[in-house]
Amino acid sequence: LAEVRSMRLKAAWCFHLCNCWSILIVFAYAFVRAYVWSCYRRFNWLTMAVLNNATSEQTEPTHFPISFHDMAKIGEQCEAEVKGTGLQGVPCRPSLDQINKLCTNSQFLNGRGQPWPKAFADYGFIEDVLGENQVGIPCLPGICNVRQKIVEHEWTLIGICIGMFVSNCLLRWCMDARIRQVKARKLLDRQHQAEEFRKQKREQQLRKNTWW
Repeated sequence: LAEVRSMRLKAAWCFHLCNCWSILIVFAYAFVRAYVWSCYRRFNWLTMAVLNNATSEQTEPTHFPISFHDMAKIGEQCEAEVKGTGLQGVPCRPSLDQINKLCTNSQFLNGRGQPWPKAFADYGFIEDVLGENQVGIPCLPGICNVRQKIVEHEWTLIGICIGMFVSNCLLRWCMDARIRQVKARKLLDRQHQAEEFRKQKREQQLRKNTWW
C-alpha cells in the first residue's frame, strides 16, 4: 500500500498548504481593513475639527496642528451630538465628499502645519512596546474612497474568506474519499491475487497427487 501512503502524504501537504494560504489571505484582509479604518477615522475627525472650527471643547476656533487626543475628543463629542438624528453632511457627521477634500490632498493640512495622518499612530501601548513616538503607517491619499469600496463589498469579501475555508474542508473530504477508494481497490486486488495464488497452489497439489 505504498501508493496509498504516498497519496495520503501528498493530500496532507496539499491541505496544509491551502489552509496556510487561506489564513494568510484572511490576516492580510484583516490588516488592510484595520489600516483603512484607522486612516479614515483620523480624516473623519480632522474634517469634523475643520468644519466645526473649534477645539475639543468647541468654544474657541481650532488651532492647528491638533493632537490625536484632541481629534478623538472632537469625534466623541460629535458622536454624542448627532447620535440617533440620522443627519449627514453636517459638521459633526461629514459626508464622504467633505472628508475626501482632506483625504485626497495634503495641501490644506500642510498649509496649517497639520501632519499627514498615520494609521495606528498615537496609541500609547504601541509606542510603549516599540519604544518610539509617532509610530504608524502613513495613510495613502484617497484611502477614504477605498474604505467606501470595502463597505460596499464587505459581505462579499467576508463570504470569500468563509468560502475558502469551506472549500478547504470539501477538498479534504474529497481527498480522503479518493484515498479510501484507492485503498479499497488495492485491498480487493490483493485479495484477488491471494485467491488466485491459492487456486494455483491447489492445482499444483492436485497435479502432484495425480502423478503419484
